[in-house]
Amino acid sequence: MLNARTEEAQLSRLVPFGQRLISLPEDIPNVKLLLDGPAYGDESVCAVFRSRVGWLGLFLIGLWSAAFIIAAFEHILQAKVELAHFVPLIIGQGGNAGSQAASSVIRALAGKEIAISRPFGWVVAKESAVGALCGLVLGAFVLVVGVACRVVSFNVGVVVCISLPLVSVWANFLGAALPLLAVRLRQNPAITSVPLMTTIIDSTGLLIYFYVAVFYLQLQDHHHKSHHYDTEPAIEPLRELST
Repeated sequence: MLNARTEEAQLSRLVPFGQRLISLPEDIPNVKLLLDGPAYGDESVCAVFRSRVGWLGLFLIGLWSAAFIIAAFEHILQAKVELAHFVPLIIGQGGNAGSQAASSVIRALAGKEIAISRPFGWVVAKESAVGALCGLVLGAFVLVVGVACRVVSFNVGVVVCISLPLVSVWANFLGAALPLLAVRLRQNPAITSVPLMTTIIDSTGLLIYFYVAVFYLQLQDHHHKSHHYDTEPAIEPLRELST
């Protein structure tokens, strides 16, 4: 018995931590069974319809809210039409980043590389850090290329450069947390977590983008006005001399 434990301990030191298979307790659902579900060929059209239509209806309501958010910030879009050009980019990038995070976590869950019974804050923190780094790189790319090619003004490019990391962090956070939450609630993470994540990102990503735009553009406008007032007294005596 002692030799068996010694060999197991030696083997665990040889195998990298990320590749170890962590067995789940009996009270935690088998993730593979949740992912597999019933055989696709055995399910009727009505059964598939019943399993999906409720979630799709919920997601539709969430997506509908994005239209109301755009309407609420219509005055910003009218003042800076360029902002509308990047709306699909913001929500698309958030969805892509979150989907990558969710796919990685679901794969790790299916391979028992993540122990559901233990705190999974390190998983969420890891994916959030990856989202921040990817968002910073892509935001800087949009700013440099957009300004260099005269596709976008500098101020709007800065808004996009700030928004992308924030949206990516939020998307990766949701992409990592929702599959773990779905498994805890004994739901199929492949069916529920990814669509729910994209639905949330479509609305909240727009909120992040528009609030960054409002704050930054107001800050620039205030700076411009203060600079104008500072130079006005120096210009006035010159006007009097010219008359």
